[in-house]
Amino acid sequence: MSSANPTSVGDNKLNSHVVDAARNYSQVTQSRCVASIHSHSKEETQEEYRAVLTDLPERTIKHFSDPSQHMDSSVWDDFIYREGDIIIGAWAKTGTTWTSQILTQLVFKGVQPQANIHSIVPWLELQKGMAFGGEVLGYLDKLDHVRVIKTHLPLNAIPYSPKARYVYVARNGMDAALSKWNHHNSLVAAAREKFLVGPPVSFDVFWQGFCTSTGPYWDYFEHVNSWWKYRHVPNIYFLHFDDLKQDLPGSIRKLAAFCNLEVADEQTFQTIVDHCTFEYMKKHEDLFTPPVVPVGSFIHQGKTGRWATELSAEQKKEYDEVCKLKFPPDLVEWLNRPDEKRAVKTA
Repeated sequence: MSSANPTSVGDNKLNSHVVDAARNYSQVTQSRCVASIHSHSKEETQEEYRAVLTDLPERTIKHFSDPSQHMDSSVWDDFIYREGDIIIGAWAKTGTTWTSQILTQLVFKGVQPQANIHSIVPWLELQKGMAFGGEVLGYLDKLDHVRVIKTHLPLNAIPYSPKARYVYVARNGMDAALSKWNHHNSLVAAAREKFLVGPPVSFDVFWQGFCTSTGPYWDYFEHVNSWWKYRHVPNIYFLHFDDLKQDLPGSIRKLAAFCNLEVADEQTFQTIVDHCTFEYMKKHEDLFTPPVVPVGSFIHQGKTGRWATELSAEQKKEYDEVCKLKFPPDLVEWLNRPDEKRAVKTA
Protein backbone atom coordinates (compact mmCIF):
# COMPACT_ATOMS: atom_id res chain seq x y z
CA MET A 1 0.00 0.00 0.00
CA SER A 2 1.47 3.33 -0.98
CA SER A 3 1.62 6.06 1.59
CA ALA A 4 -0.50 8.90 0.33
CA ASN A 5 1.25 12.11 -0.60
CA PRO A 6 -0.40 15.10 1.07
CA THR A 7 -2.07 17.45 -1.37
CA SER A 8 -0.24 20.72 -1.87
CA VAL A 9 -2.03 23.84 -0.79
CA GLY A 10 -1.54 27.47 -1.56
CA ASP A 11 0.64 28.97 -4.23
CA ASN A 12 4.09 27.95 -3.00
CA LYS A 13 3.54 29.92 0.20
CA LEU A 14 1.84 29.15 3.48
CA ASN A 15 -1.54 30.81 3.36
CA SER A 16 -3.20 32.20 6.46
CA HIS A 17 -5.54 29.22 6.78
CA VAL A 18 -2.63 26.80 7.04
CA VAL A 19 -0.75 29.09 9.41
CA ASP A 20 -3.75 29.16 11.72
CA ALA A 21 -4.10 25.42 11.48
CA ALA A 22 -0.43 24.94 12.22
CA ARG A 23 -0.93 26.46 15.62
CA ASN A 24 -3.51 23.88 16.66
CA TYR A 25 -2.53 20.50 18.05
CA SER A 26 -4.87 18.04 16.41
CA GLN A 27 -4.69 15.28 13.86
CA VAL A 28 -6.24 17.53 11.23
CA THR A 29 -3.61 20.15 11.96
CA GLN A 30 -0.75 17.75 11.35
CA SER A 31 -2.05 16.75 7.93
CA ARG A 32 -2.44 20.39 6.95
CA CYS A 33 1.05 21.12 8.21
CA VAL A 34 2.47 18.35 6.05
CA ALA A 35 0.56 19.68 3.06
CA SER A 36 1.93 23.17 3.61
CA ILE A 37 5.50 21.89 3.62
CA HIS A 38 5.03 20.18 0.26
CA SER A 39 3.68 23.41 -1.23
CA HIS A 40 7.11 25.06 -0.96
CA SER A 41 9.24 25.08 -4.09
CA LYS A 42 12.96 24.41 -3.87
CA GLU A 43 13.58 28.06 -4.74
CA GLU A 44 11.55 29.43 -1.86
CA THR A 45 13.85 31.08 0.64
CA GLN A 46 13.90 30.79 4.39
CA GLU A 47 13.21 34.52 4.59
CA GLU A 48 9.96 34.14 2.61
CA TYR A 49 8.94 31.27 4.86
CA ARG A 50 9.59 33.34 7.96
CA ALA A 51 7.61 36.25 6.53
CA VAL A 52 4.45 34.15 6.80
CA LEU A 53 5.12 31.98 9.86
CA THR A 54 7.27 34.20 12.04
CA ASP A 55 7.47 32.07 15.17
CA LEU A 56 10.20 29.75 13.91
CA PRO A 57 13.25 28.29 15.67
CA GLU A 58 16.28 30.52 16.04
CA ARG A 59 19.81 29.29 16.66
CA THR A 60 20.65 31.15 19.86
CA ILE A 61 23.41 28.76 21.00
CA LYS A 62 26.32 28.30 18.61
CA HIS A 63 28.61 26.61 21.12
CA PHE A 64 26.55 24.24 23.21
CA SER A 65 28.03 23.41 26.59
CA ASP A 66 27.93 19.62 26.95
CA PRO A 67 29.30 18.46 30.32
CA SER A 68 30.19 15.04 28.90
CA GLN A 69 32.00 16.64 25.94
CA HIS A 70 30.28 14.41 23.43
CA MET A 71 29.13 17.20 21.17
CA ASP A 72 30.66 20.03 19.18
CA SER A 73 27.77 22.11 17.92
CA SER A 74 30.04 24.26 15.75
CA VAL A 75 30.00 21.53 13.06
CA TRP A 76 26.54 22.82 12.16
CA ASP A 77 28.19 26.07 11.01
CA ASP A 78 29.39 24.23 7.90
CA PHE A 79 26.35 22.02 7.32
CA ILE A 80 24.39 22.86 4.16
CA TYR A 81 20.79 21.68 4.06
CA ARG A 82 19.33 19.95 1.03
CA GLU A 83 15.69 19.81 0.08
CA GLY A 84 14.15 16.76 1.78
CA ASP A 85 16.79 16.26 4.49
CA ILE A 86 15.40 14.45 7.53
CA ILE A 87 16.74 15.48 10.93
CA ILE A 88 16.04 13.20 13.89
CA GLY A 89 16.13 15.07 17.18
CA ALA A 90 16.20 13.32 20.55
CA TRP A 91 17.72 13.55 24.02
CA ALA A 92 19.31 10.10 24.45
CA LYS A 93 17.93 6.56 24.62
CA THR A 94 14.48 7.78 23.67
CA GLY A 95 14.11 5.92 20.37
CA THR A 96 16.75 7.57 18.17
CA THR A 97 18.14 4.35 16.70
CA TRP A 98 14.68 2.87 16.24
CA THR A 99 13.53 5.98 14.37
CA SER A 100 16.75 5.91 12.33
CA GLN A 101 15.98 2.35 11.25
CA ILE A 102 12.41 3.24 10.32
CA LEU A 103 13.41 6.21 8.21
CA THR A 104 16.30 4.47 6.45
CA GLN A 105 14.04 1.52 5.68
CA LEU A 106 11.60 3.95 4.08
CA VAL A 107 14.42 5.62 2.14
CA PHE A 108 15.86 2.27 0.95
CA LYS A 109 12.40 0.72 0.39
CA GLY A 110 12.85 -2.23 2.71
CA VAL A 111 16.41 -3.15 1.73
CA GLN A 112 18.55 -3.63 4.85
CA PRO A 113 22.04 -2.10 4.47
CA GLN A 114 24.79 -4.24 5.95
CA ALA A 115 26.58 -1.19 7.33
CA ASN A 116 26.07 -0.04 10.89
CA ILE A 117 23.09 2.29 11.30
CA HIS A 118 25.28 4.83 13.11
CA SER A 119 27.37 5.27 9.97
CA ILE A 120 24.31 5.50 7.73
CA VAL A 121 22.57 8.01 10.02
CA PRO A 122 25.44 10.01 11.50
CA TRP A 123 25.32 11.91 14.77
CA LEU A 124 26.45 15.13 13.18
CA GLU A 125 27.96 16.89 16.18
CA LEU A 126 29.71 13.88 17.73
CA GLN A 127 33.04 15.61 18.21
CA LYS A 128 35.30 12.70 19.06
CA GLY A 129 34.88 11.00 15.71
CA MET A 130 33.98 7.61 17.20
CA ALA A 131 32.30 6.49 13.97
CA PHE A 132 33.55 8.78 11.21
CA GLY A 133 36.94 10.16 12.14
CA GLY A 134 35.61 13.67 11.65
CA GLU A 135 34.65 13.14 8.00
CA VAL A 136 30.90 13.20 8.45
CA LEU A 137 30.29 16.34 6.36
CA GLY A 138 32.24 14.88 3.46
CA TYR A 139 30.27 11.66 3.75
CA LEU A 140 26.96 13.53 3.70
CA ASP A 141 27.99 15.60 0.67
CA LYS A 142 28.50 12.44 -1.37
CA LEU A 143 25.07 10.93 -0.71
CA ASP A 144 22.66 10.94 -3.64
CA HIS A 145 19.58 9.80 -1.71
CA VAL A 146 17.48 11.39 1.01
CA ARG A 147 19.79 12.09 3.92
CA VAL A 148 18.81 11.10 7.45
CA ILE A 149 20.85 12.80 10.16
CA LYS A 150 20.50 12.69 13.92
CA THR A 151 21.20 15.31 16.53
CA HIS A 152 21.16 15.21 20.31
CA LEU A 153 21.38 18.98 20.54
CA PRO A 154 18.55 21.21 21.74
CA LEU A 155 16.70 22.83 18.86
CA ASN A 156 18.15 26.28 19.57
CA ALA A 157 21.68 24.93 19.07
CA ILE A 158 21.20 23.94 15.41
CA PRO A 159 20.27 26.03 12.37
CA TYR A 160 16.68 25.64 11.23
CA SER A 161 15.65 25.25 7.58
CA PRO A 162 12.24 24.88 5.89
CA LYS A 163 13.94 22.52 3.42
CA ALA A 164 14.16 19.76 6.04
CA ARG A 165 11.72 17.59 7.96
CA TYR A 166 12.44 17.38 11.69
CA VAL A 167 11.30 14.32 13.63
CA TYR A 168 11.63 14.72 17.39
CA VAL A 169 11.30 11.43 19.26
CA ALA A 170 10.60 11.62 22.98
CA ARG A 171 9.97 9.25 25.83
CA ASN A 172 8.74 9.38 29.40
CA GLY A 173 11.70 10.78 31.32
CA MET A 174 11.73 7.97 33.86
CA ASP A 175 12.04 5.36 31.13
CA ALA A 176 14.66 7.48 29.37
CA ALA A 177 16.71 7.74 32.57
CA LEU A 178 16.60 3.98 33.14
CA SER A 179 17.72 3.27 29.59
CA LYS A 180 20.45 5.90 29.67
CA TRP A 181 21.71 4.55 32.99
CA ASN A 182 22.05 1.08 31.47
CA HIS A 183 23.89 2.59 28.50
CA HIS A 184 26.16 4.61 30.80
CA ASN A 185 27.17 1.53 32.79
CA SER A 186 27.82 -0.42 29.58
CA LEU A 187 30.32 2.02 28.04
CA VAL A 188 33.61 0.49 26.99
CA ALA A 189 36.87 1.77 28.50
CA ALA A 190 37.83 3.68 25.33
CA ALA A 191 34.59 5.65 25.50
CA ARG A 192 35.10 6.54 29.16
CA GLU A 193 38.55 7.84 28.27
CA LYS A 194 37.20 10.01 25.46
CA PHE A 195 34.12 11.39 27.20
CA LEU A 196 33.80 12.96 30.64
CA VAL A 197 31.08 10.65 31.95
CA GLY A 198 32.70 9.02 34.95
CA PRO A 199 32.58 5.40 36.13
CA PRO A 200 29.54 3.10 36.38
CA VAL A 201 27.19 4.20 39.16
CA SER A 202 24.09 2.99 40.97
CA PHE A 203 20.74 4.09 39.59
CA ASP A 204 20.11 6.21 42.67
CA VAL A 205 23.25 8.24 41.94
CA PHE A 206 22.42 8.52 38.24
CA TRP A 207 18.84 9.51 39.04
CA GLN A 208 19.87 12.40 41.24
CA GLY A 209 22.07 13.78 38.49
CA PHE A 210 19.24 13.37 35.99
CA CYS A 211 16.60 15.14 38.10
CA THR A 212 18.86 17.97 39.22
CA SER A 213 20.50 18.40 35.80
CA THR A 214 23.91 17.92 37.43
CA GLY A 215 24.77 14.55 35.90
CA PRO A 216 27.44 13.91 33.29
CA TYR A 217 25.02 14.33 30.38
CA TRP A 218 23.10 17.23 28.85
CA ASP A 219 19.87 18.41 30.49
CA TYR A 220 16.87 16.23 29.59
CA PHE A 221 14.28 18.81 30.62
CA GLU A 222 15.81 21.74 28.76
CA HIS A 223 16.28 19.53 25.70
CA VAL A 224 12.65 18.45 25.42
CA ASN A 225 11.45 21.99 26.16
CA SER A 226 13.60 23.47 23.38
CA TRP A 227 11.81 21.35 20.78
CA TRP A 228 8.34 21.43 22.32
CA LYS A 229 8.20 25.22 22.00
CA TYR A 230 8.08 24.79 18.23
CA ARG A 231 5.68 21.89 17.90
CA HIS A 232 3.38 24.18 15.89
CA VAL A 233 5.92 24.56 13.08
CA PRO A 234 4.70 22.57 10.04
CA ASN A 235 7.94 20.69 9.36
CA ILE A 236 8.50 19.59 12.97
CA TYR A 237 6.90 16.28 13.95
CA PHE A 238 6.62 14.93 17.49
CA LEU A 239 6.86 11.16 17.89
CA HIS A 240 6.40 9.31 21.18
CA PHE A 241 8.35 6.13 21.89
CA ASP A 242 5.23 4.50 23.31
CA ASP A 243 3.36 5.03 20.04
CA LEU A 244 6.05 3.07 18.21
CA LYS A 245 5.58 0.26 20.72
CA GLN A 246 1.81 0.21 20.49
CA ASP A 247 1.27 0.80 16.76
CA LEU A 248 4.45 0.34 14.77
CA PRO A 249 2.78 0.01 11.32
CA GLY A 250 0.60 3.08 11.91
CA SER A 251 3.54 5.11 13.17
CA ILE A 252 5.61 4.15 10.12
CA ARG A 253 2.83 5.20 7.74
CA LYS A 254 2.56 8.59 9.45
CA LEU A 255 6.31 9.12 9.29
CA ALA A 256 6.32 8.17 5.61
CA ALA A 257 3.60 10.69 4.84
CA PHE A 258 5.25 13.44 6.88
CA CYS A 259 8.66 12.89 5.23
CA ASN A 260 7.16 12.41 1.77
CA LEU A 261 8.66 8.93 1.45
CA GLU A 262 6.49 6.75 -0.74
CA VAL A 263 6.01 3.03 -0.12
CA ALA A 264 5.65 1.16 -3.39
CA ASP A 265 3.36 -1.67 -2.32
CA GLU A 266 1.99 -3.56 0.67
CA GLN A 267 4.62 -6.28 0.48
CA THR A 268 7.40 -3.71 0.68
CA PHE A 269 5.64 -2.01 3.56
CA GLN A 270 5.40 -5.29 5.49
CA THR A 271 9.12 -5.89 4.92
CA ILE A 272 9.83 -2.45 6.33
CA VAL A 273 7.68 -3.16 9.39
CA ASP A 274 9.40 -6.52 9.93
CA HIS A 275 12.84 -4.89 9.75
CA CYS A 276 11.81 -2.34 12.38
CA THR A 277 10.59 -4.73 15.06
CA PHE A 278 12.46 -5.17 18.32
CA GLU A 279 12.97 -8.86 17.50
CA TYR A 280 14.65 -8.12 14.16
CA MET A 281 16.88 -5.40 15.55
CA LYS A 282 17.86 -7.55 18.53
CA LYS A 283 18.71 -10.46 16.24
CA HIS A 284 20.91 -8.20 14.08
CA GLU A 285 22.23 -6.11 16.95
CA ASP A 286 25.66 -5.73 15.37
CA LEU A 287 24.03 -3.48 12.76
CA PHE A 288 22.61 -1.15 15.42
CA THR A 289 25.22 -1.04 18.19
CA PRO A 290 27.50 2.03 18.31
CA PRO A 291 31.22 1.49 18.95
CA VAL A 292 30.99 2.88 22.50
CA VAL A 293 29.28 -0.21 23.96
CA PRO A 294 29.64 -3.97 23.42
CA VAL A 295 27.20 -5.78 21.16
CA GLY A 296 24.46 -7.22 23.32
CA SER A 297 24.04 -4.22 25.60
CA PHE A 298 22.62 -1.55 23.29
CA ILE A 299 19.32 -3.10 22.18
CA HIS A 300 18.41 -3.74 25.78
CA GLN A 301 14.82 -4.53 26.72
CA GLY A 302 12.81 -2.34 24.37
CA LYS A 303 10.13 -1.92 27.02
CA THR A 304 7.99 1.02 27.98
CA GLY A 305 6.74 1.73 31.48
CA ARG A 306 9.68 0.12 33.30
CA TRP A 307 9.62 3.05 35.69
CA ALA A 308 6.37 1.77 37.23
CA THR A 309 8.15 -1.18 38.84
CA GLU A 310 11.78 -0.04 38.99
CA LEU A 311 11.49 3.42 40.53
CA SER A 312 10.62 4.03 44.16
CA ALA A 313 7.58 6.03 45.18
CA GLU A 314 9.92 8.86 46.22
CA GLN A 315 11.64 8.88 42.84
CA LYS A 316 8.32 8.97 40.98
CA LYS A 317 7.18 11.86 43.14
CA GLU A 318 10.44 13.71 42.52
CA TYR A 319 10.04 13.27 38.77
CA ASP A 320 6.47 14.58 38.86
CA GLU A 321 7.59 17.63 40.82
CA VAL A 322 10.46 18.39 38.44
CA CYS A 323 8.14 18.02 35.44
CA LYS A 324 5.65 20.47 36.94
CA LEU A 325 8.48 22.90 37.63
CA LYS A 326 10.24 22.68 34.26
CA PHE A 327 7.57 21.64 31.73
CA PRO A 328 4.37 23.36 30.62
CA PRO A 329 1.21 21.37 31.49
CA ASP A 330 0.50 20.29 27.90
CA LEU A 331 3.99 18.79 27.60
CA VAL A 332 3.60 16.93 30.90
CA GLU A 333 0.31 15.50 29.61
CA TRP A 334 1.71 14.46 26.23
CA LEU A 335 4.92 12.99 27.62
CA ASN A 336 3.59 11.14 30.67
CA ARG A 337 -0.14 10.58 30.31
CA PRO A 338 -2.23 7.80 28.68
CA ASP A 339 -2.22 7.33 24.93
CA GLU A 340 -5.71 8.66 24.27
CA LYS A 341 -4.57 12.05 25.59
CA ARG A 342 -1.18 11.92 23.93
CA ALA A 343 -2.77 11.26 20.54
CA VAL A 344 -4.37 14.71 20.55
CA LYS A 345 -1.02 16.30 19.83
CA THR A 346 0.55 13.87 17.39
CA ALA A 347 -0.18 13.11 13.77
